[in-house]
Amino acid sequence: MKKLKNSLPLLLVLVLSISAMASLSPVAASPGTIVSVEPPAIVSTTLYPPGTPFSVDVNITSVSNLFGYEFMLVYDKTILTALSITLGNVFPSQTGPPPNGPTIIWKNVKDDNVGYVWYAVSLGRYQTPFTGSGRLATINFIVDPGASGGSILDLVNTVLSNPQGIEITHEVHDGIFSNVRDPPTAILDVLPDTAIELGEKSYFDASGSHANPPAGEVGSIVRYDFEFGDGTIILDNKDHVGKPTPYIDHTYTALGTYTVVLTVHDDVNAKGKTESDITVSAPTTAKADLAEWKARPAHKTHDISRYGSVNTFYALVQNLGDLSTTITVKVRFIVSDVEGTEKRTVWTNEYEFPEHTYLRDTDYWLFSYELHGLNTTWNGQFVVTGLSGRYYATAQAYYKLPGGTYTAGTVTKTFSFTVKA
Repeated sequence: MKKLKNSLPLLLVLVLSISAMASLSPVAASPGTIVSVEPPAIVSTTLYPPGTPFSVDVNITSVSNLFGYEFMLVYDKTILTALSITLGNVFPSQTGPPPNGPTIIWKNVKDDNVGYVWYAVSLGRYQTPFTGSGRLATINFIVDPGASGGSILDLVNTVLSNPQGIEITHEVHDGIFSNVRDPPTAILDVLPDTAIELGEKSYFDASGSHANPPAGEVGSIVRYDFEFGDGTIILDNKDHVGKPTPYIDHTYTALGTYTVVLTVHDDVNAKGKTESDITVSAPTTAKADLAEWKARPAHKTHDISRYGSVNTFYALVQNLGDLSTTITVKVRFIVSDVEGTEKRTVWTNEYEFPEHTYLRDTDYWLFSYELHGLNTTWNGQFVVTGLSGRYYATAQAYYKLPGGTYTAGTVTKTFSFTVKA
């Protein structure tokens, strides 16, 4: 409850002047009584452009023995102008002078230089107090020309009184007006990681970004701006057909830490921004990974009969290190059934990428092994046993420096084949 400071509220003085009571009691309890702005939130970017009139009610809920009320409602004078205040429905609509009324309006003030309205009303002598819920007043506003923004509709100095001039306790719930949208949310994912090696391409995904329209409205992101921190700026990123796209890649050419800034624009030109730091380090001496994994015949489902038909599995491995030293590479093949149970694991022989070989991205090392039919041996290691059925073959590359231990590559590739009886 918000009350006037350092003085008896105007309403209580006026009510006492009408009442026959000669003394003032402290406070009358009225559990659950609420004075509120309704609707509590007027938020729309389309319904309330500058110059649009609208109204709010100041309501009362669950009051007993109400004889008079007073409130001030404060608003942002740069956004709104108060046009008028009209009487609600809790007291008789017929107004008149004191002391008889039947409804007496003591204050009806609007001040757009400061930004408030002041309203004080009581019943006249011999009128029956109000019990229940209803509307104290309606306040009519207009959105100022050229104004875009928001304003708290702040109820202050609210006073409720009974016929004896005793103040009724109550809660106060303010309102809000806004004809602007919350800024959109910018979300940036960086792949494969925010720590990359020099020359490694980074992929940026802003597809998780979204507009934040008010309830009942729709909104969308219509523009993506990327700043990569190295002087490269892409404004209004578009795809190959000229449509805005949240996807882009970038390759850094110098070591260091760069701040990537994503700015998204929604369909009402509100902006949202987010940042992500990218650390670019020198490339590792040794690095290799699986580039391709296939079988011949080159179709997705491979039939392997018991009578000796041959399928060859190929793993293509690429040297991704700085090529300054020899690295050793091998490939692991795993065959599993449809339930994920591992049936066989086979390692290829070790192969070297000699130092200063300077392989290009299109140069790969080739491994191949052959699987000869059901219940037969593959290089003395790989035997498909049991019933015929569906299987999955997975390959993964491993690499190491001389004298070092093997490190698994990050790429695995899988395809399926069928063993027939």
